[in-house]
Amino acid sequence: MTELGGLRPGDRVVIPSQNGATLCAAVAQAPATAIGSFRNRTAVAQWCVTTLAGGAAQRVTLVAAGSTWSQMTPFTALRPSVEDGLAAGAIASAARDMGLSVSVEATAMATLFEAGTRQEAISSWLRRSVTGRWLRSRGDNPAEIDEACRTDYDTVVPARCPDQFFRAA
Repeated sequence: MTELGGLRPGDRVVIPSQNGATLCAAVAQAPATAIGSFRNRTAVAQWCVTTLAGGAAQRVTLVAAGSTWSQMTPFTALRPSVEDGLAAGAIASAARDMGLSVSVEATAMATLFEAGTRQEAISSWLRRSVTGRWLRSRGDNPAEIDEACRTDYDTVVPARCPDQFFRAA
């Protein structure tokens, strides 16, 4: 990961993501789309509340993006990933705290996130996950996982409405 600490307000960042690009194409016709993570979970939950209240959408779907399998499968095959499930759970937890009704699936992931937060285990879990082990095998700095796990560190929500590129909401 490249250091992003030198960014200034208004700077644009493009981070290539093969599965992210696939998912963006898949949700292209959605009335509204936002990108969330641990870092902006409460901001994304607030975006959901505002989007629903404003009538831009009748429901919000959290998609835990997943990751590609190993080289043994075609590129398009995605596997569930603990980091994306937990991040979706983090957003669902914040949305539920704001009064939104969430599905049983979102509740399950929110409960897992909350349990991990109470145990201060999220970063440890992610370091030991398939993705965490793969990042270490590439020589990535384990502190990057800690940085990705920072909860509510960011307030910007990359959001898209039909016919628009993502913008900061």
